[in-house]
Amino acid sequence: MRSADYIEQAWSNLRKKKLRTFLTTSGVVIGIGALVCMFAFGQGVQRNIRDQFDELELFNYVNVSLKDRSPRPHRRHSDPDAPRIRDEPDEPNVPPNERPTVLDDETLEEFMQIDGVAAAFPEMRFPAQIRLNDEERFTLVQVLSAGACQSGLVQFRAGDPYTSNEPNELVISDTLLRRLGNTKPETAVGQEIEIRTVTLDFSLRSLLRMAFARGDQRLPTSDRSYPFQVVGVAERMGFGGPTPLRSDVYIPPRAAEKMRKLVLTSISEIFLPASRAAGYSMVSVK
Repeated sequence: MRSADYIEQAWSNLRKKKLRTFLTTSGVVIGIGALVCMFAFGQGVQRNIRDQFDELELFNYVNVSLKDRSPRPHRRHSDPDAPRIRDEPDEPNVPPNERPTVLDDETLEEFMQIDGVAAAFPEMRFPAQIRLNDEERFTLVQVLSAGACQSGLVQFRAGDPYTSNEPNELVISDTLLRRLGNTKPETAVGQEIEIRTVTLDFSLRSLLRMAFARGDQRLPTSDRSYPFQVVGVAERMGFGGPTPLRSDVYIPPRAAEKMRKLVLTSISEIFLPASRAAGYSMVSVK
């Protein structure tokens, strides 16, 4: 038989079994359509999440911290019954005298020399009460250098970033500004805000209160107030701002050095040994 005869016979059979042909064709079309829809839906969700991550710049940051050098059990093999080896060096190819021992300003300068690094700043925050007019709210104040503030990390709704690490100027988020009773960011620029910090008080009065007062287990603390001027209102995005900015107030580092405060980014820092307490606990690199 010729090929034309086979084709004619096939069409003849399809015409005779119209219902079966219709159901078979419909099943194939529905199956292909379902696969295409599932694939398109998955691609759309992936693109949507990726675009949101790109907007928040979540892929642009690296958190740098010192590795714990304390000896710990180490597994060489994935076998759970394999023997554990202690005191094995974590970085055998790096001489001990060349390993970083502290994250300080010199380390930040070295990070800034790396190609592709837009900003490097320490993870340094402290608790404080923010007072504007007659309203007062508690928040965490983050120390942010002028270079990092001007590098695009902070999106502004009003005003501009501070241009120096010296003056008592700050940037406040629009979220905290609304909590302080101001719903117009433009009017907040130029206003004076008071930052009240907490510090440990080891005066004789506080020590006597802790020693002899019954049931009073409060820490011996005292507060100090510092005036700052608002130069910019930041737009808080996503998970508390562009990662890793998770505070509502940003101040320059030199101004922060002049303040008496209790710097405690994490409760775990209390248990750090003295050798690791110096410098910054973490540095964020964009």
